Amino acid sequence: MVVFSDGFESNDFSAWTGTNGTPAVTGTAHTGAKGMECDDAADWAYEDPGNTDPCYARCYVRVDTLPGAWQGVELLELADVGTGTIAEWRLMNAGGPYKIKCTRSYPGWAEVWSAAIAVAVDTWYRFEVAFDSNNGAGFYKAWWGAAAEGAPDLSETALDTSGATCDRVEVGTIARDYALTGNFDCVVIDTSYIGEEAAGISIPVAMHHYGHTIAKIIRG
Repeated sequence: MVVFSDGFESNDFSAWTGTNGTPAVTGTAHTGAKGMECDDAADWAYEDPGNTDPCYARCYVRVDTLPGAWQGVELLELADVGTGTIAEWRLMNAGGPYKIKCTRSYPGWAEVWSAAIAVAVDTWYRFEVAFDSNNGAGFYKAWWGAAAEGAPDLSETALDTSGATCDRVEVGTIARDYALTGNFDCVVIDTSYIGEEAAGISIPVAMHHYGHTIAKIIRG
């Protein structure tokens, strides 16, 4: 079930719970005419949808500069408003190959890495992450680009993640250790796998919720 969807076509952040730093709506977009641009180390938009379990969050992202060796940028974060970060996902240069790094808090602190991913500057990529709060069957997952539902680029499963309430999603250049500009679009929060935006479909702001449901049916 879609619980939030925004493509920034309203030309502002009125659909969101709030922002941090100085994110801006610009004409750089994956779909439609508008997208979010972040060019500082703490620029993001956040949505508090209430307890969402499992929580899947997807955006489209492009960067104008890739990280150097052992540098990275945090692009997505899931949080418990009451207790703090559940997991943060970064695009990293792992000493050569580019990878996704998940730093998670449940059932304890750990870093989980994906296999190598393909990434180039000024290119849009679908980035989707997921978390399930469950005693013994919890999971963290991430998909980059066109990875299929059954083949996440990062996956950690069979965890006791109980006790976490996922009720905040943050999108942007949340933290970084190198200079870049990031662009974001087509943000969706759902309780099931989201996948890619349907090609060639630009959904008006007022139709985002229903339009996304239709797109999921078309994709099968």
